[in-house]
Amino acid sequence: YLVVEDVAGYNTTSVAELAQDISTLIVNDTRDVTAGVVLFNAGDIKNYIYKVEGLSGVTNVTVVAKNAGDFGITEGLDVVDTSFVGLNITPDNASFSGTSTVTFFIDKSVFDDSGAKNDSVVVKHYVGITLVGSIDANIIELDPIKGYKFNFTTTSFSTFIPTYTAPVVETPDDDGDSSSSSSTGGMGGALPAVTIETKVVNLTANVPLDIDFTVSKTLVDTLQLTTTEGFENVDVIVEKISTTPADVSVPAIDSVYNYIQVTHDDVSNDQISRAILTFVVDISWFEDNNETKDDVVLLRYADGVWNDLATTYISSDGTYYYFDAVSPGLSYFAIGTKTVEVADEPVVVDDTSVQDDTTDETVAVEDDADTVIGDVSKPGMSTSTVVAIIIVLVGVIAFVLLRKKKHVVKTEAVSEIKAGSDTPDSSASGSDNAVADNPESDKL
Repeated sequence: YLVVEDVAGYNTTSVAELAQDISTLIVNDTRDVTAGVVLFNAGDIKNYIYKVEGLSGVTNVTVVAKNAGDFGITEGLDVVDTSFVGLNITPDNASFSGTSTVTFFIDKSVFDDSGAKNDSVVVKHYVGITLVGSIDANIIELDPIKGYKFNFTTTSFSTFIPTYTAPVVETPDDDGDSSSSSSTGGMGGALPAVTIETKVVNLTANVPLDIDFTVSKTLVDTLQLTTTEGFENVDVIVEKISTTPADVSVPAIDSVYNYIQVTHDDVSNDQISRAILTFVVDISWFEDNNETKDDVVLLRYADGVWNDLATTYISSDGTYYYFDAVSPGLSYFAIGTKTVEVADEPVVVDDTSVQDDTTDETVAVEDDADTVIGDVSKPGMSTSTVVAIIIVLVGVIAFVLLRKKKHVVKTEAVSEIKAGSDTPDSSASGSDNAVADNPESDKL
């Protein structure tokens, strides 16, 4: 067997004093109690138990962690799985009375071997090897190193063995019908991801408090909360919800990624001056749904309607995109995408800038019909002005073409007449001679 002694300053109780069967003892440890709480936060023991609270009148607590089968217990266990760990808890004050809360861990890997569910863990309480009670365990969170964290309450101490109810398995009967069966045993099994997390906080009036959560569980990285009054021991609970909650409507957005519910005992929304949620969206979701991070919006459900919150993209860690959203209070939230519609701006025409149809338009036409058109378009012209200019230009071009045509006809006519005058004509010659011979012609 293996005995692990913790750091200096703590007593280590001998194995013989703590357990009769020590063949496969994992670890034992004794810790001092401070203000009614004992923490097991160092050494190997920390992988199995975290703390015990409510220890009034107790000076120290000893814990022995052993494989369940090594306790020699069979009552109440249909299947004894020696791969998980039971806890023997012994306070130094045998006359202890009160209600204590025990927080412990179960390695995630033992869940991954079968169909156990984390919300059906039951802690069997034994005195010696006799079953004296069964206690429902509460799932708290998934620690990335130590596994799933649970707690339970008890009024006495001895040996505690976590168990689970195996999932129902449908098996066909001989006649083809299905029958269900289940069994109870030690921890084990694949289970749905934890989607809820609770933090106990103290709030100071008008002082923002950052409350950290686990993004893989709740999609919330940080909740910054500012209240108008001070509060102590407030439970702030964040839960991820994959489907539309029954008591709210479906938000009118393009796509819904997930819902979040934030509840807070003893603090009303009227006492919350501001809340800033830093939340995440899995990058693969954008790729699978053809969405873009620029359209992400967080909505808050209040007074029967969904309200858009100012949402800002912050950063990426390669797995998630991170966003911030400012909210006036807490309740249900919806993460999704909503395309922002940009309205077309109307075209405004300033009639005062429109001058006469031909003002400032330059049209130059040469006699040889080569037409040069100057600057005929100006920013801000109305359609009617442009049409008028075109009509004028067409008229000018038509005029030029018509004039050119007349000029050609006239030229041809003059050429014919001139050619005819150059031909010798007897009568004309005689006439000219007569004029030349007539002395009176000079008088003419």
